[in-house]
Amino acid sequence: MQGLTKAGGLARWPCGPELQPGHHGFVPMPLERLPFKAAVVISSDDESVTPERARQFASAWGARIVEVGAKGHLNSASKLGSWPEGQSLLRDLGLD
Repeated sequence: MQGLTKAGGLARWPCGPELQPGHHGFVPMPLERLPFKAAVVISSDDESVTPERARQFASAWGARIVEVGAKGHLNSASKLGSWPEGQSLLRDLGLD
C-alpha cells in the first residue's frame, strides 16, 4: 500500500528497579500506551527485569507479550545467533 508507513516496536530490553549493578535502563520507564503495534519479548531468567515487571510494561504499553523461556538477557551475550524466533517476531510486526 503506497504512501503508508509501517511502524512498530519489539522490546526486549525493558528494565525496572530490579536492575543489577552495571546495567543501565530508562528511569523512569515510560508507561504510556504506545501509538504503534508492539511486542514485549520476555525471557524467564533475564537478569535485567523480572517477567512480572516486563508483563506490567507490556500491559501499560498495549503490547503483545511473547514469552520465550529461559534465554537470559536477550542480547549478543545470550548466544542466540541469528535467532529465527526473533526474526519471525520482527516479520510479524512488519519490521524486517
